[in-house]
Amino acid sequence: MFSQTNYRWYRTEESDQYFDEADKYKYRFIVLFGSGLLLSFSLIYGLINLNETANRHPKVIGISHGLMFSGDLQPLSSVEENDLNGQFSDTLEVLFCRTEYGLPTVIDQFCVPEVIEAIERDYKDSNQKYPAGFVQTLSITGYKHGVSSPGIRHVRYSGILASRSVLKAQISVVYFDVTFARTLSTKLNVSGWKLVHLDSINRSEYYKDEHTRAVIKALGADVK
Repeated sequence: MFSQTNYRWYRTEESDQYFDEADKYKYRFIVLFGSGLLLSFSLIYGLINLNETANRHPKVIGISHGLMFSGDLQPLSSVEENDLNGQFSDTLEVLFCRTEYGLPTVIDQFCVPEVIEAIERDYKDSNQKYPAGFVQTLSITGYKHGVSSPGIRHVRYSGILASRSVLKAQISVVYFDVTFARTLSTKLNVSGWKLVHLDSINRSEYYKDEHTRAVIKALGADVK
C-alpha cells in the first residue's frame, strides 16, 4: 500500500514547452498591437482628411456661352459690379429668347412678373403666325451703365434680335433701357437682382451721351 506512488505529493518536472508557447504568443501580441496602432493612425489620418475635405469649399465647374469655367465658391459679399454684368445681360437675352413653346420657366426668378407679362403680350400671336415652329434669340452687343443708386442699376443695351422659322427669317438691331433692382435672394438667383423695368429705345437715345460729348467738343473747338 505504501509502495504505491502518492500523486498528491509527487514532484513533477515542468515542461520547457511552456516557454516556447509564451514566446510565440508574445510575438503574435506584438504583431497584433503594432497592427492596431497602424490602423488607429490610419483612421485618425483619414478622419482629419475627411474633415478638411468636408470644410473645403467645393469647386464649381460649368459651361457659359460655350466655354467651360471653374472656380471656388465665394460669399455673396465678394460679388462685384463686373460680376453682375454677366447676370444682367443673360437675363435680358433669356427674356427675349423663345420658341413656339414659350419662355424658359426659370426666367421668373430673374424678372418681375410685370416685365414678363409685357413681353409675352408682344409675342402672344407668334404661335399663330408660325404654326410650324420658330426660334427667337437676342444677342447683346454692347451696354452702357446709367445713373445708379444702392440697390438700383440702370443699364442701356444694344443687341441683335433674330427670328427664324420655316417660312422666313428676320434680324433687327434693338436698343433697350433697363432697370434692375435688388430683391430677396432665391435658390436660383442668389444675388437677388431682378429686372424690374424695360423700355425699348432708338439708336439716338442709346448714343445720346456720345452725341452730347461730341457737340460739347465741337462747340469748344469753335470757340477756340
